[in-house]
Amino acid sequence: MARLAFFLQGEVKRGIDVEDLLAHVALQAPELLPASTLGDIPDFADWLTHDDPHSPPACHHFIFEEGAPSDMSFPTHRNHPTWHLPEAGPSLAVGGEGMATCPACGNRLVHLVTLNDLGGQRGAFPRLRLETCEGSLEPTYYSHDAAGVPTPIAPFHSSDDFTSERAPNESIARLAPTPQRWLRQSYGISNSRQNLFRLGGLPSWIQGPQFPVVPGTDRKMKFLLQFDSLAGFCWGSGGMLYVFWDEDSRITCHLPQYT
Repeated sequence: MARLAFFLQGEVKRGIDVEDLLAHVALQAPELLPASTLGDIPDFADWLTHDDPHSPPACHHFIFEEGAPSDMSFPTHRNHPTWHLPEAGPSLAVGGEGMATCPACGNRLVHLVTLNDLGGQRGAFPRLRLETCEGSLEPTYYSHDAAGVPTPIAPFHSSDDFTSERAPNESIARLAPTPQRWLRQSYGISNSRQNLFRLGGLPSWIQGPQFPVVPGTDRKMKFLLQFDSLAGFCWGSGGMLYVFWDEDSRITCHLPQYT
C-alpha cells in the first residue's frame, strides 16, 4: 500500500488523473499521504477537522437479520462485506410506522430505530426512539421526553416538500462493531454497494459537512447515525439521512442530503 501511495502521488505531480485511486488509498491508509494531499480529497474536508484525523472514532454498522436489503439496484452488491459483519448485542427494530404526525404535511412519521442506551453511546437517554418525516427535504427537529419519545418542534419543513411514501416495513437489525477497514466510508466510492447504515463514527457526506445547531443557540449538535436510501427508505431523490443530537436540550435534528 505504501508503494502504491508513493506512486500515485508521483502521478499527480505529473498531471495524471488518479484521483479515484488516490481516494481509495486515503480511505484505507490516510497516514501514508500528507495533509496537503488529503485536503484535496472531498471526503476528508470534515474528517481532517477531528483531533486525530488518522484515528477515526469508533462506529457500529446496522446489520439486517435477513441480509442486505432486497431493494438494492444490483443483487451482486448484496455480497459486500459491510452487509455481513459479525453482529453483537440485542436486536433492534428498524423501519415501520411512527407514532407522531408531522405538523408541516400532516403525514405520519416514519420510525427509524429505537435505541436502548443510545446503542452503547454514552448519553442521557436509557432509550431513544427516532422518528422522521420522510417527505422533508430540509432539516427537521424533534424534542425527546424522559422516555425518549419524539415530538416534532419548530422550525418545521416546507409543506411543498416531497409527499411521503408508505412507511417501510419493519426490519430487525443488530449492531456490529465496525472494523478498521470500514471506519471511513465515502458515499461516492460506495456507489450503492456498501452498507452505509451506521451508528456513530464519521458521516459519509454527499454534499459535504453540514452540522446543525440547537435551535435558538449556536451550539453545534453531535452526529449520531446515518441511514441510506435502502431497506424501504428513500431520502429526497435517493440520498442519505443524517441524525444529530444534543444531550443538554434532548433534541435531535434529522438532516437529509441527496444527489
